[in-house]
Amino acid sequence: MSTKTLTGWLLVLGPILTFLIIGVLYSALIGDGDAGPDSVEELMKNKQLSLIVTSLGSVVFVGSFIGMALLAKSMNSGDKAGSAYATVAGVIFVGITAAGLIASGMNFAIMSIAETDTGTAAIVDIVADGIFSSIFFYWGIGNILLGTAVLIQKRLHLVVGWLLVIFGILPVLFTVIDVDISNNVGFIVWIGVSLTATAAGVFVLRGK
Repeated sequence: MSTKTLTGWLLVLGPILTFLIIGVLYSALIGDGDAGPDSVEELMKNKQLSLIVTSLGSVVFVGSFIGMALLAKSMNSGDKAGSAYATVAGVIFVGITAAGLIASGMNFAIMSIAETDTGTAAIVDIVADGIFSSIFFYWGIGNILLGTAVLIQKRLHLVVGWLLVIFGILPVLFTVIDVDISNNVGFIVWIGVSLTATAAGVFVLRGK
């Protein structure tokens, strides 16, 4: 499998499977309680099921960012216009990948700790949730930079470039502006960000 093919499939399948596993299966089978005691209680109701779902969710979630990092790397062509934006975007997505590994991996520690100390497990769960919040912010910055590189280099499709920029600006604004955003709005933005990554993957596979 070539790097281009791997990049394309990670971008196509990563966001879609993340939505199905974390957005649908996790909520349906485990629950969607707030981070802390409620979330820990839900995880421990069926530990084996929680381990399976969170493991699968972690892999596909992180896979999406690996795909974005590989896409950014493919657009870093030395002194070519837009390469600087792609380079910085690549560094950001590598960092997000590391943060995603840590945050999602903490679920295993949470369930292990909860067997003897639910209070400490709840604290760890809150910390993990905080890491996910920072991921959303830097995901937006990475998208803005990568979208700018796409527009400058005229790679993939101009629509994809603009979508990356737009769905990069929104997560950043929602993070830095002190405004009460409903769960429905946040969900729509997440879907938009995910579908944009999937669209980028389709064009990568098509060789555009």
